[in-house]
Amino acid sequence: MSKCFLALFIILSIMLRFNSGFLELMDTVFAIIAQEIASHFLFLAGPANVMGSLWFIWLVNIFWAFFIRSLGFKVGSWWAINVTTIFFISMIIWSAIVFLTWNHGLTLDQTMPDLSLAMWALFFFEFDNILVRRFHVAHWVKTTIQTVFVLTWIVLAGNKMVGSDLSFTTVLGAFLLAYIYFRLAAKVYLKHVKSWLVIFAFDGDI
Repeated sequence: MSKCFLALFIILSIMLRFNSGFLELMDTVFAIIAQEIASHFLFLAGPANVMGSLWFIWLVNIFWAFFIRSLGFKVGSWWAINVTTIFFISMIIWSAIVFLTWNHGLTLDQTMPDLSLAMWALFFFEFDNILVRRFHVAHWVKTTIQTVFVLTWIVLAGNKMVGSDLSFTTVLGAFLLAYIYFRLAAKVYLKHVKSWLVIFAFDGDI
């Protein structure tokens, strides 16, 4: 599935680079839908604006790293910070490839994917796999938490589409890239964490 998502993400980026008419039509349709839905949930705009800012999700990730360290995931906390930082830098580089143009000087009109949405998706994937799936609670409780994650991310994405004129394509790109990157980071972590525990003389959970 990760390979399929990666292929789709690359195709979307190429189509964006060359101003695909199909993507413009799709973005317009979803923008109208988002505006119609948002008109019934205006009370969510304020919280979504705060949570959707880049500095807020950075703070969430920092607290998240300290939190999982307190649970005994010493290498995991270090890995979470590094993964987020590398992810952020990678998104900036990819955005430059897709959108950097020359218009009386270098200009970067937008990012692909949206930085804060992608980082929120990455955080939710981490939280779900590290904690939620390990909770010794009923299955419906886990499902409820996961549903809240999904709805929260949709609200953040919808708010950006309406308030910041963000295209549906970049929203979809944020989800695809976060999922692909998370699967890759998790695979690397699980493969090397035991040796890292030995190298850094850490004792802790995996």
